[in-house]
Amino acid sequence: MTPDAFQALTYRLSTTNAFRSTPSFRHVQQQVAVGLYWLGQSGNGGGVHDIAFACSCSQGSVQEWTDRTIAGLYKLNSEVVTFATEDKHAKAKAWVADKSGVEEWSRGWLVVDGTHINLAWKPALNAHKHYSYKGDYTFNIALVFLPHSLRIVESVVGHLGSSHDVQAWGSGSGIIAKPRLHLDEGEFVWVDAGYGYSSYMVGPYSNTAVAKSRDLHYFNYSLSRICVKAEHGIAYLKNCFQCLMGFQGNLY
Repeated sequence: MTPDAFQALTYRLSTTNAFRSTPSFRHVQQQVAVGLYWLGQSGNGGGVHDIAFACSCSQGSVQEWTDRTIAGLYKLNSEVVTFATEDKHAKAKAWVADKSGVEEWSRGWLVVDGTHINLAWKPALNAHKHYSYKGDYTFNIALVFLPHSLRIVESVVGHLGSSHDVQAWGSGSGIIAKPRLHLDEGEFVWVDAGYGYSSYMVGPYSNTAVAKSRDLHYFNYSLSRICVKAEHGIAYLKNCFQCLMGFQGNLY
């Protein structure tokens, strides 16, 4: 994060209720810096004691300031994670057309994928429902990206780890619930193979079908150059917020 971006973020956070009692803007900067530092750590060096030692503050301050930072970010979520503007819409369509070489493919200017967020420990409540096919205790989220910039335009959070990606995506209140409110006629979202197909969802063919047709194989190969951007977006998110590699917060 650049100094200007940090300055702008702390200014926005200082206007939220989470930091209303903080005496000065300098204290807001200090607290947000500690909170973001902890959110960017995992594994060795990611404990409260390690963060307190690195930031020269008490362990209680680390916990309290991080809670404030998260509360402030959550308050700004609806303002920051917004649907694409007309300008970004046009840029995404142009990127898809250029990357695929097929003008018609530009109608699919969004990509969606799901990911599991590992829990740092086994939850005491509904543990069996959090147990995923990967053998970890997780919860599931679905994210919709603009492929050219990796900007998140919609997120669905809260499903247990045992649920499939399509269940998390299907419970959303945005595109999946009101597709024509977000997509023009003929437009669609690029999805993974497990999401199924509809008038506004297009994904790759199955391996069985691809094995029988060279054309379908080429279709999947070309499509992978676009859909991989969803994987890049998820990887970028987890690299920035290392805490998502082992979530330590309360779920219930």
